[in-house]
Amino acid sequence: MQALMSMVLGPNAGSASVPVGRSGTQVPVSAFANLLGSLASKAFSQTEAMAAPSSRLPEYLYQEGVLAVDPANPDQRAERLMALMQESVPRRARAMPAQLTEADEFYDQLDAAELIELIEEEGGDLELDE
Repeated sequence: MQALMSMVLGPNAGSASVPVGRSGTQVPVSAFANLLGSLASKAFSQTEAMAAPSSRLPEYLYQEGVLAVDPANPDQRAERLMALMQESVPRRARAMPAQLTEADEFYDQLDAAELIELIEEEGGDLELDE
């Protein structure tokens, strides 16, 4: 979860690496993106192998009866799927400001604790309000 949150927050706010396993081995966040890509590729291959052969392209690739994307381009197929998924989210929900959840507050506290620990390791005497 920490790696995913770091990816969402980006390089300025997210951690560059996260501890993994019992030993707390530091693993770069990019390694998790690689893992997700690898798992997704395997899932795609397995799903394709199980699919029934068809001479017709999937319906989601069409818009108003015309191909909306190049079926041979996986990025375009993914963008088309993303666009369809966004259509199902009500506009009001997309426009609403983000609300903090308990998980957000937990990670904010965790980030503050890591910052304090880093400052202490560096020998700084900066005081932070909680």
